[in-house]
Amino acid sequence: ARGLGAAFGEGNVVFVDVGTVSDPSLVVGTVISAVGAHVRGSDPLSELLGFLADRRMLLVLDSCEHLVDEASRLAGRLFEYAPGVHLLVTSRESLRVEGETVHLLSPLACPADDVTTAAAALATPAVQLFMDRSISSGYQGSLTDDDVPLVAEICRRTDGIALALELAASRVGSYGFRGVAALLATNVELRLAG
Repeated sequence: ARGLGAAFGEGNVVFVDVGTVSDPSLVVGTVISAVGAHVRGSDPLSELLGFLADRRMLLVLDSCEHLVDEASRLAGRLFEYAPGVHLLVTSRESLRVEGETVHLLSPLACPADDVTTAAAALATPAVQLFMDRSISSGYQGSLTDDDVPLVAEICRRTDGIALALELAASRVGSYGFRGVAALLATNVELRLAG
């Protein structure tokens, strides 16, 4: 999306984190807020479609799987009434709407068993994502050679799946690498809630 910013123009690439929305009736309102529309009537969807009808925009709807029906409905209406709005939707399920192109993402490559240095481990996408999200979660440090076996094990136990890596990394600030590896080894569910 960042790479396409110039093609759509300043302010015309909009990110909407649908993962933070729990009520399907709030999806349209969340998009309205993100695109900067002002709704005054009793039909927010119609007003959103009117606001976007003649605009050229990239709208990123992230983490829609828990509200796939509402996201599908919104995407279908946008496709029909706002042809200049391009959608990039992330979800574990396809939306099954006209015009949808599905791109399946493969798991991220994990370090091989014989990787022993931090530099070699950080050359793999799984470790890069895991460390980035660990630091975001409050971990204050860098990957050391001593940490590599634990971090490599975490990456392999999560099968290199980005969401699973992010969930595991979100606990590193509290539990450390060893604690997260132990939780995964005992099949304890990692939860985002604190």
